[in-house]
Amino acid sequence: MKKYIFFVTNQQHLFNAAKRLYENKIAEPVIWIGDDRLYNQAKNIFKENVFSDLDLKHRNYQNLDFEYNGELNEFFKSQNYFRAKDISLKMMDRLDQYGTFSRIDREVYFHNILLFFLKHISEKKPDALIANEAPHDYVKYLIYEICLYKKIPCFKFDNWNMVPLLFITNMETHQRVPFSEKTFGTFDAILNYKIEKWVKSIYKEGYEISYMTDQRKFSSTSRKLIKFFKTDLRIIYRDLKHNIGMALRNNYSPINPYRLNLYTRLYIKKKRKKNLLQSLLKHTNKVDLKHTKYVYFPLHFEPERTTNPDGGYYHDQFLALKSLRKLIPSSIAILVKEHPSQIYVSGRGSKGRSPLSYTLMKKIKNTHIVGKEINTIDLIKNSNLVATITGTVSIEASLLGIHSIYFGHPWYAGCPNTFSYNDEINYENIISQKIHSSEKIIDFLINLKDNFSFLSFQNQSQGNFNSEFDNKEFNQLQQKSVYSAIKKLIEL
Repeated sequence: MKKYIFFVTNQQHLFNAAKRLYENKIAEPVIWIGDDRLYNQAKNIFKENVFSDLDLKHRNYQNLDFEYNGELNEFFKSQNYFRAKDISLKMMDRLDQYGTFSRIDREVYFHNILLFFLKHISEKKPDALIANEAPHDYVKYLIYEICLYKKIPCFKFDNWNMVPLLFITNMETHQRVPFSEKTFGTFDAILNYKIEKWVKSIYKEGYEISYMTDQRKFSSTSRKLIKFFKTDLRIIYRDLKHNIGMALRNNYSPINPYRLNLYTRLYIKKKRKKNLLQSLLKHTNKVDLKHTKYVYFPLHFEPERTTNPDGGYYHDQFLALKSLRKLIPSSIAILVKEHPSQIYVSGRGSKGRSPLSYTLMKKIKNTHIVGKEINTIDLIKNSNLVATITGTVSIEASLLGIHSIYFGHPWYAGCPNTFSYNDEINYENIISQKIHSSEKIIDFLINLKDNFSFLSFQNQSQGNFNSEFDNKEFNQLQQKSVYSAIKKLIEL
């Protein structure tokens, strides 16, 4: 029986597929990490190979009992170690609730997980790593780097933006794995229709990506009140319960080492958001789009998977921005627009961006930060070129007849009118390329569907967004497809 590492979300069909593979004596997960809503089901079947996601991320210094005996000690001198440390410590920004989670404590978290899984992987000898999403927390990412070092094949499921489809990508080569089973059933025509509908929506007046529409709606006073009573109070209760519990047990809390009280903790969160907004407004410029030659570079929301780890080397957006400046003539401006979620998403956005970031960006020659009131479609249409890490803006630009470059590894890689950044890429050569029609882009998407993709919800968010697909036929098809996809990877 083959052995594999499995990173899962909260989708029941993932557990069902793993269970079926195990019962058929095809494969056994020797490391199972994922949403804890599946924890008990998985633990009953796969026993000691199942780990609590929350315990690993938040309490590994308390809950991992082991003795490291030098297993894979040479990893500490590898490029994988230094890359993993840089990326993992940045991923821990997600845990830094009050801006007090220090580097020295983060390094203990990092090394504790590293020692445990160097030992565990050395003993279990997995044949493959399969991730239902790109590993975007520090525990999973570190395991992934150990697997790369050990030359263990690593695969992830990539999701589409507009339809409930996944495809498999080799995480080292970034090549898509063909999937020849046509298991769309009666959804085939519906998928094609939704793809074409999404393409056509780009040309409509007032186009806005769906999740941004939702966030704008929730920025109203009434929606904020609803969110406060439905969500924020629950978060405050959990925060209070955790911190009181740590204090009563007299335990050291790396997230709140100074035992700040509830009022201070809430004040810090509010102040961090305010500092970020004030700095953004201070550094915003007015720009005449029609009389300015520029490249448009919209920022990603952080901390988020779309930059870290999907950005690869460019998980730090500053690295992409400075490389963009070198690529294009200095006479051409770079217009940067902050992601609205960085401000809208209270308590999260301020963890992923320093108020000093805007000062740094403006030190790059002829770089300007534009206000949120400027329409994104206008910014695309009037630009010479669009640049992003992995953002949907690249495929939007391609449909609007504007060339674009991406620095990371987006799901739409290879789409007509888009280019992958590398050190040899040439600005004049890019903008002189033929602009392909929207029909060519639809053809690209249909080919991606037919030859690489299968029906499945990657996580609950994708399920909520595509709720009209959630029926008996879809669930049967996704169960069949996911089982076949994992079995294929195990048998490669």
